[in-house]
Amino acid sequence: MELSTSITRSQSTAVSKDATTTVTTRKRIPASPAKVWTSLLFYEELGILPPLVLRLLLPVPTGTEGLVSAVGDEVRCNYRTGYLVKRITALQQDVNYEFEIIKQSLTLGRGIILSGGRYLLRDCGDGTTELSVETNFRSSRSPRWFWRIFERPTCHAFHNYLLESIGRRIDSQPGD
Repeated sequence: MELSTSITRSQSTAVSKDATTTVTTRKRIPASPAKVWTSLLFYEELGILPPLVLRLLLPVPTGTEGLVSAVGDEVRCNYRTGYLVKRITALQQDVNYEFEIIKQSLTLGRGIILSGGRYLLRDCGDGTTELSVETNFRSSRSPRWFWRIFERPTCHAFHNYLLESIGRRIDSQPGD
């Protein structure tokens, strides 16, 4: 399995200290897009305690409430110290699953506001699928150049844990 990452910042005429940051992590998974699609999970749905490093850096998830199968559906993602509400904004089966954060009652890094994310699947044509996990957030912490040093690796660690968990879920399912 291959792993790659990319980071972009929203384009604007005036650079703001709380401009949206997008962090993307990709992994090539030995499964069809359809199988990967049926294995997608939110971090809050994994049902297992995250590794120590994530428990130290991020709120610990405790589960979800609600179903998300159509655009407009909402799910409440619960944590030990608060919750998020996610709304599905785009669904294209086996290709794209996008959501926005419509409510955040959760402290993240003393100034980070989550705005959304997505899963993007790309059929590699050789029986594998590239799965991208994307997180969008704004941070008011200053100086930005300093805090990005910590925010990006933390986000990639979170993504890698999620991608590995999805991969294990696929591996535990019967073959295609």
